[in-house]
Amino acid sequence: QRDLLEPRVSAHHGRVVKTTGDGFLVEFASPLEAVRCALGVQEELAGNGAPEAPEGPLRLRIGITLGDIIIQDDGDIYGEGVNVATRLEQLAEPGGICLSGKVHDEVEGKIAVPLEDRGEYQVKNISRPVRVFAALTSKNAAPASGTASAAFERTGRVRIDPERRITSAIRDYLARERISREQFAFKTKLGKSTVDKLLT
Repeated sequence: QRDLLEPRVSAHHGRVVKTTGDGFLVEFASPLEAVRCALGVQEELAGNGAPEAPEGPLRLRIGITLGDIIIQDDGDIYGEGVNVATRLEQLAEPGGICLSGKVHDEVEGKIAVPLEDRGEYQVKNISRPVRVFAALTSKNAAPASGTASAAFERTGRVRIDPERRITSAIRDYLARERISREQFAFKTKLGKSTVDKLLT
């Protein structure tokens, strides 16, 4: 897998951050390059597979999102962007690609593959629902399931309680103003412990 993945990632200006069991965490500077890379990988795997083999061809699930990350000194990354990408990967069919709404907005009309709206999913530890799109890379791709794994709840209308609404507003403010929790706590005189409790 790595021999196939790394040259394509490099060609699309990306970086393989680490392997995670039988998976990979990859970072790209451009969502369009990330999608083009993913499409190329899935196309090559589909072409190289041996359908008659007992185990069948190798099939990857790929999830792509656009979001903030935190880069550690050793080059590892974490944050909401990583969490959402992991959840999207779990939603994808084998051999499929799932994109967040943010990525869809960046690549729509720029790739030849149609993107199917799969609706909104409430993702564990993410305050707002994530809209999911599937790249229809194969005419034989399985239809979207009406249910999801334990980490997700398929939603039509999402109810948000007042505390969650406050938490979401604070997170948006921190991202927009590019300030830390400590700076926000000092600026609003709420105190760090109160801010930490709201954002936990």
